[in-house]
Amino acid sequence: MATASFNMQSVFAAPSGVLKSRNIRNTNQLFFKRNAPVGVRCMAQGDPIKEDSSVPSTSTSATPPQMPPSPPPPVSKPKVSTKFGDLLAFSGPAPERINGRLAMVGFVAAIAVELSKGENVFAQISDGGVGWFLGTTALLTLASMVPLFKGIRAESKSKGFMTSDAELWNGRFAMIGLVALAFTEYVTGGTLTETRHRKENLRGKQKLMATSKLQALWNHPAGPKTIHFWAPTFKWGISIANIADFQKPPENISYLQQIAVTCTGMIWCRCSTVITPKNWNLFSVNVAMAATGIYQLTRKIKYDYVSEATSEAAVEIE
Repeated sequence: MATASFNMQSVFAAPSGVLKSRNIRNTNQLFFKRNAPVGVRCMAQGDPIKEDSSVPSTSTSATPPQMPPSPPPPVSKPKVSTKFGDLLAFSGPAPERINGRLAMVGFVAAIAVELSKGENVFAQISDGGVGWFLGTTALLTLASMVPLFKGIRAESKSKGFMTSDAELWNGRFAMIGLVALAFTEYVTGGTLTETRHRKENLRGKQKLMATSKLQALWNHPAGPKTIHFWAPTFKWGISIANIADFQKPPENISYLQQIAVTCTGMIWCRCSTVITPKNWNLFSVNVAMAATGIYQLTRKIKYDYVSEATSEAAVEIE
């Protein structure tokens, strides 16, 4: 009401030109304000703000309901060919499977005949094996082709552990094993079991030779049963101790000790080859003693004379 009275007063007070423009503007304002929705809300302090469901919300638009996805169309299985040419083609289902089955039967039969009769693969083929091979081939081929002509594949019968892939891999391994068996027996000239027996006999001979050598060493006049073996063996302690002194400072090396070790080694090297029986254990330990003594004497001489001469020359240059 206050707004309406104010507008009426402004109409009487304003000039005619201004009156028309204001009247049009005020009329438009009143029209839009009258049509605008007005909501009054009364709430106490501390109450949570709740949206009025009666007032339409213009901020959010209604989302259309989502339709569930349609199920995929069923996959149609490829049509299985039962033609003779397709079944026996290079990439067909029959050749590799039939060959694998024949190889598995042939490998097991070849090993069994070798163990029973001692004949290799070539002897088995010449001794009536061709007939058995042709009969087995015809039987397995017929048994494998009948389900294929009916449209039944091995993949459809695969269950559990015995699958069609396992049969294929077993057949491949059997083919490789049969070829390797024939090649090995052709190279060695006998059966696989004979080759194993030959290896065992060779190992037995080698063990016998090693045993005979040990017996000869044990019964040698300078062997472990005599003092001629143990005296040089304990003498190795001198050479080991001299080797441990390689890290010792050169000024602590004794000339007399190393000269005695070197001369002892040289003298007994000669004696070990002259006496009967020849004692090679004594020879080797004295060679080690002479070598270590010479090395220690070299270190001592180099430290006492070569290093002193070098230091004197350096002093003279200064």
